[in-house]
Amino acid sequence: MAMSHPSPTPLPDIQDVTIDADRCIRVNGEPFVPIFAWWVDGKHFDALAGTGVNVALSPRADLDYARAAADRGMYIGANPRKDMAGHPRLLFWMHEDEPDCRIPDGPRLLMGEDHVPAQATGEVPAEALIQQVMPALKQRRDHCRSLGDGRPVFLNFSYLFLERFWGPDAISRPLYAAMAAAGDVLSWDIYPIAVSGRTDWLPLIYDGTDRLGSFAPDKPTCMFIECVRIREGYGARDPSEQEMRNEVWQAIAAGARGIGYFTFGSKQSDSFADRSFAVSPQNQAAMARINAEVTANTALVCAEQLACGVRRDAAGMPEVAVSLRRDAKHLYFLAVNMRYERHSIDLGKTLSLSLSTSPEAAQKAIERVPADVLADMAPLEVRITSVAAR
Repeated sequence: MAMSHPSPTPLPDIQDVTIDADRCIRVNGEPFVPIFAWWVDGKHFDALAGTGVNVALSPRADLDYARAAADRGMYIGANPRKDMAGHPRLLFWMHEDEPDCRIPDGPRLLMGEDHVPAQATGEVPAEALIQQVMPALKQRRDHCRSLGDGRPVFLNFSYLFLERFWGPDAISRPLYAAMAAAGDVLSWDIYPIAVSGRTDWLPLIYDGTDRLGSFAPDKPTCMFIECVRIREGYGARDPSEQEMRNEVWQAIAAGARGIGYFTFGSKQSDSFADRSFAVSPQNQAAMARINAEVTANTALVCAEQLACGVRRDAAGMPEVAVSLRRDAKHLYFLAVNMRYERHSIDLGKTLSLSLSTSPEAAQKAIERVPADVLADMAPLEVRITSVAAR
């Protein structure tokens, strides 16, 4: 049974949606962090709003869906249609979900004998794949543009764009870079625990979000995470609150400007509406706490990044990530331990820092990191702190 929680403050009607120089989404000029869910039926909107989700994305969205979302103070994402253009609750126009999975001869997941994904070998040249997929993507994007309300176009990819699942980079990179041009806000999804209990894949949240940003560094990126077991068997289970929170802040550390949840559970039902929101009361409460924390840290999420760093193990998988950011009022320090073991961080010795601004400004920020912020991080711990800007 769904659990109701107090809804957050209703969002104002939308006059305009813009994207600033730091890839932050702005609604009516104010920074906004979208926290969305995929295709949840309107019958669940009370519970959905209570979890802190503020955007409902649905190919079925219509005027009634928008009205129901408005009653709960939420925004929506919708397929392009004239009667929705300029709607005060419309945040995004939407592409078809995961167009990369529908390219003939394109990305395909190969499963090993132990039902663990194996890397496929790209045999079709990138140019041929681009020619197959881009006409439809451009047509959809242009249709959205023709509606004239200036709403951004939302484009979500599958996890197949990760090199470990489909490669090589010489083919996948030009393909996904080309597809990224058809969207204004980019997203991707992976559910390591809810699909197969792969706790060792938890750090892929960071790597994938970082990789997605590399395809279009001027665009906001978002990340769909898990909140309910998606299938039976293969070790799949509900993620814990600690795991969900870690995934959210991994994505943010890697540059995500928004977070989504896939709320469909493994239990089948004849009713699509019933299946669309199967999150347990326990994880609904967890989502509410996590999303309240994200919303309270909107300034951090949208701040300019001065430097970021990641420490990797011998196999190249991330262990700990750090992001150093600033706005006019604060310096922000975000550290995420992606492993189920304790870790400490030495910025000077164990992290390879990538500077997105002048080395001098980044170094000054690094020098102001409180020592205890990076020491003895517990398993899956997330640490967030800030100091006043000088």
